[in-house]
Amino acid sequence: MSKKGDAILTSILDIAIFGIVLMSILMMYFGPNEALASQGIALFKYYTTESNALLALIALVCFPLDLMVALGKRDHVEKEFLVLLHVGNTATTLTFLTVVAFLGPTIGYGAMYAGANLFLHLVTPLLGLCRFLFFGRSTNPMKAKESLIGISTMALYGIVYMINVFVHDGFGQVEYDWYGFGSAGPVMAVVSFFLILIGTALIAIGCHFARVGIQKSLSRRKNE
Repeated sequence: MSKKGDAILTSILDIAIFGIVLMSILMMYFGPNEALASQGIALFKYYTTESNALLALIALVCFPLDLMVALGKRDHVEKEFLVLLHVGNTATTLTFLTVVAFLGPTIGYGAMYAGANLFLHLVTPLLGLCRFLFFGRSTNPMKAKESLIGISTMALYGIVYMINVFVHDGFGQVEYDWYGFGSAGPVMAVVSFFLILIGTALIAIGCHFARVGIQKSLSRRKNE
């Protein structure tokens, strides 16, 4: 695919991600109660909402830059924006895999993919993953060690979450421990946090190397 064609599709994905996330958040914020959904400002305490909103904002920032590449006004988008996209993609991919591997089998995929949750748990993460792996070529690719920045959102969220639980002694209490990580006590809460961080790091590194391999393959096909 030509650079212009790549940039056009990238721009389309950027605006699609932003639009879908905005629609989903508005559906939950103002709409009737859905399964596993919170109304109003309460929905922003969940990592799913925050990670999707972050990816949407990053896509919105990237959109005019990618559009300028498509119009021939820029040659490429700087690596820093690729790193930002990697952070957002890692966060939503974590949400996607958590639902697929854990929440779906235990709670039920019907509930996890109902209403706005369908977009936040499945559609947006897959669009973000596609956007990161296949589109947005950079002349200065991200390095492997830089990919670990992908754990930053979960690290920050997890620290704030754990502080909230410990300060209120809210282990297992839905009001403070809404994910239930502290239901087995303080020690398991900390263990769970570090296990999630390790899993997030593996996702970040895996996405990075997957992109490197895919981009090399696309480049070879272009040159054939």
